[in-house]
Amino acid sequence: MKYLFLSLLFLPYAYSADNNQLCDVQINVEIPKFKSTYEFAIIARREHFPISPENPSLCLSHSQVGTYPKIFSNKQIQLVLKSANEQVTLFSTHVHQRTKSVLLNSYTHMISKACGLNCGFSEYNALLNNDVISKLSSQYTEKALKAENSIFKKSHLENQTLAISEQAQNFYQNLIRRKAKLTPGIHRTATELMSAGYSTEIWNGFANKGMLFGAAAKPRISAFKKKQKELERNEYQAAKAALKPFQKRVRALFTQRQPWPDKSKNLLVLADRMSKSNHNAPRQYAEIIKTSVSEINDRYHDFLNNGDIAFRELTNKNMKKEEVLAHLFRLAFHHSENKKIAHTLFSTKLKQATIESHERRSNNFFSIKSIFDRFMISSRYLNDFERFLFDKFANEYASSAKREGDKIYVSNELEKFSVIFEKGAWRLDSFDFRLKR
Repeated sequence: MKYLFLSLLFLPYAYSADNNQLCDVQINVEIPKFKSTYEFAIIARREHFPISPENPSLCLSHSQVGTYPKIFSNKQIQLVLKSANEQVTLFSTHVHQRTKSVLLNSYTHMISKACGLNCGFSEYNALLNNDVISKLSSQYTEKALKAENSIFKKSHLENQTLAISEQAQNFYQNLIRRKAKLTPGIHRTATELMSAGYSTEIWNGFANKGMLFGAAAKPRISAFKKKQKELERNEYQAAKAALKPFQKRVRALFTQRQPWPDKSKNLLVLADRMSKSNHNAPRQYAEIIKTSVSEINDRYHDFLNNGDIAFRELTNKNMKKEEVLAHLFRLAFHHSENKKIAHTLFSTKLKQATIESHERRSNNFFSIKSIFDRFMISSRYLNDFERFLFDKFANEYASSAKREGDKIYVSNELEKFSVIFEKGAWRLDSFDFRLKR
C-alpha cells in the first residue's frame, strides 16, 4: 500500500500554522481527484487550516490539535471540502499525544471508523498495513468520487458510505475479540460509572484512619486524659509537669509523616525514655505508645504480606502478557471502591510505596488515577462493557508490552509500569502513568 508512505513526499512543504507554535504533529493529506475545483481545509479543535493539492501538508502543535497525555485519549482531525458557504467532511482520523506524523486519507479515515472513540495509539498503528482496511478505503474513495454531484447535500456522503463504515467496525470488533473468560458480577457497571464517575480512594495507601498511628492511639489517650482530670488538683498538676518535657516530641511524632518503619522506631525510642520517668503519668503514656505501635505494626505487616488472591484470572503464570495487563486493569477499574479486594492487585513493593507516598503526601503517587479515566465511556459499549475493557487493554498492549521471566514491562512517553508474578498471582509492581505532562 504505497500511498501509506506518501507522507515522505510532502515533508518539504510542511509549515507551522502559527510561527509562534511548536510543530508537534506533521499532517499530510491525500486529496482525491475530483472533477471540479474545491477549497480544502483541515479542522482541528474547530479551527480551520486551509490546504490545497499543491500544498497538502500542515504542521500543528499539541495544543492546536488538543491532544492529552493519556494512552487512550485521542483527538479527531478532519479534511473538509468547501464550496461557497457549504462544506462537507471528507476524511477524519485520530491523533494521539505520541503521534509525530499522520497521513489523512481514505485509509486512515477507515481506521478511525474501525477503531472507534477510544482508539489507542498502538491499536491505531497496528492497523496501518491491513488488507481489509485497504479494501474498504478503496471502496470509500470510489463512493466519494461518485457522490461528487451531490456531495454538499446534507448527510449524502455519510449515507453513501455508511455500509462501508459499519463493515470496518464489525471487522475490527471481530479482529480484536479475545477468547478469555471474564468473571461475572463486577463491582460497578458501566452505567453507574457514567453517572457517578470514578473513585480513587483505594489508591491512597494507608489513607483509611485505622492504618494511621494517631487514629490508633487517640482513644487510649482520651481515656488517659479523662483519668488524669479525675485526680486531685495536686496530683493532676504533678502529672502535667512530669509530661511537659515530652510534649513537644510527642506532638511532632504524632503528626509527622514518614515511612512507618522509621516512625515506629522513633515512637518506641520516645516510649523507652518516658518509661524511665520517676512519675507514673509518663510511664502510662509510654504504654499507650507501645500498645498502639504494636497494633499498627500488626496491621502494617498483614497488609504488606497479604498474599490473598481475589481474582482467579490473574493466577495463570503462563498467560499472554497483554491479557495479564488487560485483566489487571479491567479489575482495577471496577473494584476501585473495595479496598480489601483492590489491594490484592498490588505487589508487596508497591504496597510499601503506597504507604510511604501517603505519609509524604506525594502527589506523584496519585497518578494511579489514570487507570480509571482512560476511557470516554460511550453507550455503544454498555451492553458488553467488560468485554470492551478487556479487549481494548489487551490489544493496546499486545505489541508494546515486554516480558522478562516473571515480570512484564511497558515504557513509553506517557506511562511506565511493571507487573510481577508474586505469591501465586500477577500484581502491579510499579507505575507512572503521566510521565509527560
